[in-house]
Amino acid sequence: MRPSACRLDGVATLARSLESAGPRARRTLVATGLPESCDLPEAFDAFFVSTATARGDEALAAKAARSEIAMLASICEHGDEVTRALVELPPPKRAPAMFDRCGFGRLGLADREAWLRSGATSGMPFVALHWLREQGVPERDAKPIADAMWLRARAVWGSPGQRIPVLGGTLPPVPLHAIEVAVTPEEVRVAGASVLELAKGALPEGEAGEDATKTLRDALLAELEASPQDEETPMVLVVDERIPIATLLRVDAMMREAGPSAGIVAQTEPLAFGLIAFETTEHRSLGTPALEIDAKGFELTPPSGGAKQRIGDGAQTPYDFELLAARAEERAGSGDAPTAVVVRPDHDVSAGVLLNALHRLRGERCSDDPTRCWFEQIQVQTGTDHRRLAAKAGLLGLMAKIEPEEGLIGIGAGLGDEDVWGGLAGGELGDGVGGLLGAGDDFGSLGGADWGGGGGGGGTGSSGKKRPRVRQSKPTVKGSLPKDTIRRIVRLHISEVRHCYNNALSKEPDLEGKIMLSFVIGTSGRVASAKVKSNTLGNEDVGECLVKVAKRWTFPEPAGDGIVVVNYPFTFTPG
Repeated sequence: MRPSACRLDGVATLARSLESAGPRARRTLVATGLPESCDLPEAFDAFFVSTATARGDEALAAKAARSEIAMLASICEHGDEVTRALVELPPPKRAPAMFDRCGFGRLGLADREAWLRSGATSGMPFVALHWLREQGVPERDAKPIADAMWLRARAVWGSPGQRIPVLGGTLPPVPLHAIEVAVTPEEVRVAGASVLELAKGALPEGEAGEDATKTLRDALLAELEASPQDEETPMVLVVDERIPIATLLRVDAMMREAGPSAGIVAQTEPLAFGLIAFETTEHRSLGTPALEIDAKGFELTPPSGGAKQRIGDGAQTPYDFELLAARAEERAGSGDAPTAVVVRPDHDVSAGVLLNALHRLRGERCSDDPTRCWFEQIQVQTGTDHRRLAAKAGLLGLMAKIEPEEGLIGIGAGLGDEDVWGGLAGGELGDGVGGLLGAGDDFGSLGGADWGGGGGGGGTGSSGKKRPRVRQSKPTVKGSLPKDTIRRIVRLHISEVRHCYNNALSKEPDLEGKIMLSFVIGTSGRVASAKVKSNTLGNEDVGECLVKVAKRWTFPEPAGDGIVVVNYPFTFTPG
């Protein structure tokens, strides 16, 4: 029997320490304690270094991947053949392929569903379990160490000490390499750097609020600009459950003005994260019940108005989420139940209460099984407080300018090219203008004792199909105007670009491709000329329409009396 590379008493002490430590402490303890107890192969060192932070380092990650691949041959069922194939895969695809091709299920660390749901991208926890067993480490000690390494392999979000809302069930995974915007009661952090100080979770008002808005927006744009990806990198919002809803909505609106936003990060179990989405509206939709949230708890207003009904006793436990979920499930099971609900929270209510309420209304299985959603659409009504904030807060500011007949503005949470909750809300401004409430029939005949009771609804539903998508890639700019300024202004006109595409879709439903729009910004800031530089759509009408609308755009005057030449790519997909 060959000698062990580990001091078994030291490993046993480490394992006991890990079992009594919290999740974040376990991530640190295993990285410091295991090298002290064992002479580790290089792959372990590379893994610990590359997982030292939530975002990591690309060079270190590449080194860790090479070291890991070298060790996999010893435990994969098909050895070198599998490892050669894995080298060709990007890290996000490598983990599931390793699980399947290496037969990780037999090692007893985790089942496939749990592994993929965790978002882990490294097989080192399985390698570690196998290697420790080879060194003669007892199972009772090897398993806690491998579990702790699994925690390090997951994406970790939020600032130290931040209380991230914990939700039940499963949630869509957080995109890898997303830019984190963390909001604590003390500050706002962008990609780990503090950019704003807060007073008990509240953003400044008045002139100081304008300065804060500019500071945060500049930080977001700078981080997007520094992103190495060809496509715009999504941002995720990580809010402390204690901050007020007003802050959540203001920061979220600024994020969506700056670039693509994938949603709000929540925990489903210790160090397992997912995304939750929400929409906003200024008005309660006709024939839709409303759930009001205040300091006393939940209060329901039926679709037809009438007497409000409290959910829960409103005394010692004002927010009875279990009862709320039970009532939602009960109403969803009745044939005449409404398909949508408007949530009207007081703006001093905490973000954790709001996110938990939204999640319970939809049901814990909604994300992975749409047929089990208690409500198909949920909207957060902004109310008068947010009208006051609208003038200073990005997308919320645009809400105040929308004409009444245009209806609702959707603020959705897209995951890649799709929205987190089945395309319920637009990821870009304009997706939700007019007919936001898709994926359901009209709201007419909303009966029922509690949630129902209404007569004929307003008929605001649509077919439920995915909405056509228009995505912007990074433009090339020659001249004195900043690229982020140009992107921001083009984003404000994205509904015009979408209009050009939608007109063509009515004739060609499968129309898909890219258009590179080239335009020149003159000394006055107006677009002096525009043309289509390339077009893979195979439809000239869309390009001609883009040229026409671009000539109406106005930008800041370029410095030095010069002109600015812009090549702006758009990608169109029918949904």
